[in-house]
Amino acid sequence: MFLQPLPHLRRVARTDLTEHPAHRIILAAHGISAITGARRVTRPDRAAQRGGRPRPVTAVSAADHAAAAELAEQAGQLLTQLRASSDGDPGELGRRGDAASHDLIAAELQRRFPADAVLSEEADDDMRRLDAERVWIVDPLDGTREFGEGRDDWAVHVALVVGSTVVAAAVALPARAALLSTAQPPDRKSVV
Repeated sequence: MFLQPLPHLRRVARTDLTEHPAHRIILAAHGISAITGARRVTRPDRAAQRGGRPRPVTAVSAADHAAAAELAEQAGQLLTQLRASSDGDPGELGRRGDAASHDLIAAELQRRFPADAVLSEEADDDMRRLDAERVWIVDPLDGTREFGEGRDDWAVHVALVVGSTVVAAAVALPARAALLSTAQPPDRKSVV
C-alpha cells in the first residue's frame, strides 16, 4: 500500500467535539484517531491478493468534499423544518425525520454519483458496497430520540470511503448551527 499525505488534513483536538462518539467520522477525516492524514493511492483487491495487480483508487475531488457538506446541511435544514412543524409523538417525529433525511440524501447521492454505493443506517444493505471502490456512509439522523425530544444533540453524518479510507466527510449539527466538513478544515484558531 502506498500512502500520500493530504496537506489539508490536520491533527486537531477539540474537546467539545471529541466528547461525543458520533463525531468520529468527521474527526477521522481530519486526521484524528485512526486516520493519519494520508490516503491510500492503491487498494488491494481480490486479484491483488491472489498475486495480480492492485486497482488504482478513484481520485477524490473537491466535488466529493462539497457534496458531503451540502447533503449534511440540506438534510439538517429539512430536519429542522420538520421538527418545527411537528407537535406530535416524539417517537413518530424521530421515525419521520430518519426517513425524510435518508430519502433526501440517498436520492441526491444517486443523482450526483450514480456509480457509487451507499451504506445508510436507514436502508437495506446494498451488497454492491463490498466490491465498490467508492462507498458513501450515511447516518441520516444520529440521535433520533434526542431529535424527537426537542434536544440539540443530534446530527447528520455523510462520509465517502475510497478503498478503506475516509476521504471526505461532513457532520451537520443543525440545532447548534454547526457544520464540520473536510470541505472546510477547522481554522487553526479553533484548534485546542
